[in-house]
Amino acid sequence: MGQPVTKGITGTLKPRTFADYVDEGEIARGGQGGIRRVVDTNLLRPLAMKLLDPELSREESNRKRFVEEAQITAQLDHPNIPAVHRLDIDGDGQLFFTMKLLPGTTFEDVLAAGAHHGDWKELFRVLQVFVTVCNAVAFAHARGVVHRDLKPENIMVADRGQVYVMDWGIARVIGHSRPSEQGAKPQVRVWSAASDEEGTVAGTPQYMAPEQALGSVDGIDARTDVFALGAILYHLVVGKAPYDAPTAIAILMKAALCEYAPPQAVAPHRVPDALAAVVMRAMSKDPADRYQSVDELREEIETFMRGPSELPVRSFAAGEVIVREGDAADCAYVIVRGRARVYKTVAGRQVAIRELGPGAAFGEAAIFSAHPRSATVEATEPLVATVVTRDTLEQELGQASMVAPLVRQLASTFRAIDEDLTLRRADSTTLGMARAALLYAAKHGRDAGLGVNAVAWSALRRHLCKAFGCGDAEATACVASMPEAALDVAGDVVRIAMNHYGA
Repeated sequence: MGQPVTKGITGTLKPRTFADYVDEGEIARGGQGGIRRVVDTNLLRPLAMKLLDPELSREESNRKRFVEEAQITAQLDHPNIPAVHRLDIDGDGQLFFTMKLLPGTTFEDVLAAGAHHGDWKELFRVLQVFVTVCNAVAFAHARGVVHRDLKPENIMVADRGQVYVMDWGIARVIGHSRPSEQGAKPQVRVWSAASDEEGTVAGTPQYMAPEQALGSVDGIDARTDVFALGAILYHLVVGKAPYDAPTAIAILMKAALCEYAPPQAVAPHRVPDALAAVVMRAMSKDPADRYQSVDELREEIETFMRGPSELPVRSFAAGEVIVREGDAADCAYVIVRGRARVYKTVAGRQVAIRELGPGAAFGEAAIFSAHPRSATVEATEPLVATVVTRDTLEQELGQASMVAPLVRQLASTFRAIDEDLTLRRADSTTLGMARAALLYAAKHGRDAGLGVNAVAWSALRRHLCKAFGCGDAEATACVASMPEAALDVAGDVVRIAMNHYGA
């Protein structure tokens, strides 16, 4: 645990001239002033310079607040928080500080591109940015600083992928009052720096926690930033901020009441259930129901990105149908122990496909191709299997190889081939069984006259089931369909006209 950030009083700053820098123009604006690209004439390095707007500098509280932003940011020495190099005042009293120049774009612009919607590779890329932001905010919290204005606009993604949490202008040092706020009057100010007086609202309403929107300054702590991070995550998965209304006051009212639609209800694409659950918990109205630290929130996202470490397990009794041909597909299975048989129904009879044992998977083709189940799987003995949902499969594919679209196409192709082979198998199985029944009757049957041999049906059935790996029903259906076979199940006899098949 690091030491809390110390609160410096403005004190006396020695004048420094703007002539020490080459001004190359404004590159951004913040709540207190503009940010300009400059070059330090001594070190010849480009920097970002933040200046307090002249109209704001007339108020001493604004001047102190500006100084405190520089002091707080400078004391948060973290690779994902921009380094402050100097804090100065020119001969005319203009306050400014310089910091590392960060070429790149804001996270808001990255999310606006929307490339991650429905694309697992891009989703994981933006989630990695989010995890990095969490690391920076957790570092600040460990030093007693709450940002209070976390939003995509205040996150910079540099050209080479570096991530920085910006604009600590209204950060609150827990347990301390800001020198600039002594004697300040309660007021409601939106999108601007504000005091820590109870009843004052500071921050951006679209991403604001209820206690912050209500002006409950004493209720603000690390969990307030957890809510804002949840709101950023909401924007990440949905494509827009959680609160939206025609006016700033209406947005603020929604924030105060914590009124937002669940991610799955408004996203233009499917949101993984596990990710939506993280968003909803982080954005709980009651701080006690949220993640109690940013570290907890980050760990949940990292767990999601790794994929589930444990899968649910289901048990099935012998003879129980696990999946049925024609049913809608919502999950796949991997057998842990036990065995099952797979069959299709063709022309009103069961056609055996294969037997499955421990380690075998089934149901995956139907999930990826979004078609009904193509076969029935029935447990032949007590069976235990892990259940893999579509979300789980897509997470694993997105994390490992990003080939989900290819797998879906392969699954569709497999399904078409499988159906064709099943029909061919049904035909060849019928002919094979008929030939096997003929040979068995020729070898083991008794002469019933007129070129007919009779055999015990129970014996022939066992022979066919063993030879073809089929069940009683399939063997019965096959023999019953033979043109010159007379099957008497009750009498346990089948009579086959041998001369119908030739030699």
